[in-house]
Amino acid sequence: MKIAVIGCTCAGAAAVTNMLNMYSDVQVTIYEENDYVSFLASGIALHVQKITSDSQRLYDSVFNHFEDEGIQMRMQHEVTAVDVKKKIIQATNLMTGEKTKDTFDKLIITTKTIPIVPNLPGDELENIYFCENSDYAKVLIHKARDARNVVILGAGNVSVELAAALAVQGKQVTLIDRKSRILSQHFDAQLTEPLDELLSEHGVMLALGQTVLGFEGEEGKVTRVMTSEQVHPADIVISCLGWRPDTDHFNGQVDMLETGFILVDRFLQTSAKDVLAAGSCVVFRDQPMQQEVNVPLATNELKMGVVAAKNVLQKTVAHPGLQGTLGIQLFHHFVASTGMTEERASFLDLDVDTVDIQEKYSAKKWQVCSLFAVKLSSIACLEKY
Repeated sequence: MKIAVIGCTCAGAAAVTNMLNMYSDVQVTIYEENDYVSFLASGIALHVQKITSDSQRLYDSVFNHFEDEGIQMRMQHEVTAVDVKKKIIQATNLMTGEKTKDTFDKLIITTKTIPIVPNLPGDELENIYFCENSDYAKVLIHKARDARNVVILGAGNVSVELAAALAVQGKQVTLIDRKSRILSQHFDAQLTEPLDELLSEHGVMLALGQTVLGFEGEEGKVTRVMTSEQVHPADIVISCLGWRPDTDHFNGQVDMLETGFILVDRFLQTSAKDVLAAGSCVVFRDQPMQQEVNVPLATNELKMGVVAAKNVLQKTVAHPGLQGTLGIQLFHHFVASTGMTEERASFLDLDVDTVDIQEKYSAKKWQVCSLFAVKLSSIACLEKY
């Protein structure tokens, strides 16, 4: 049984790891255009803040383990064409230019996502970066060392953690987002307002409710970011405005949304026979919302990878649905969320009850007292998925 995995993301690595433990009579081939596996954009902040000193730890480097276990690793191979009916993959070795053509019995699609690049005046200037892959991360970290003014576009979890990490390094950080709150997808206002204060106390300027209009520069390098409200000085710009799936090879071959996200059932099976998909390239049932959504978090990718491995030969385990669990660290504070916010529930006209709890917490071993805040929301009536 020949199983091909396209894209060794977190989901791909999890699928391969579990297949190694579950099956003894399969031949697995991984196609990955980079020279590493399972890159984690959220790990960039840890490296910037010097919590981890080795950039290799930005992703789960299991390459040697896979090779030792007999996995065929076609690293730095760009997949150029896929025929899911004929079960053929064509790829090009990016180092040698050699072209390969191979067949498969089963296919697991775990392709990466690609940063959304804003089409704005001045976007050709140097020192505008994206959290795209490990190579970009290394350049970004190197450039940030000599920069004073850093502008980050977007206020999601990767952006906010990166802003905090750069502020610790003494940078003048500006966080721009057209929404009025940071982390609005994961937290309600009463939990993000203290985080706003925390970031401001550490010198991060929050330019919320502002739309980026373009970039200006001198000698070919960016120096200013223009928004609907003001002009922000910038030595480097880091864009985290969102991602789109790298699924163009499967247009017309599997059911997907217009945005390119692949539709799967509860067993992660696509509309094509013997083709599964998992990770950030798919939309899946969000358990609290009871809707098909894309939730690009490593926690979701890992779970999907496990389920894909269990179902690759036959449907055995249904995925229970996503919760969207997220945990981040801002300075010495830890914040986590799971499920749906009250704000989102209200938008969906769901009947929700909430409880806010604030207590002081102190471990017996330490003479330290911390404030512990929790918000619990429950939906009055929700059909079982």
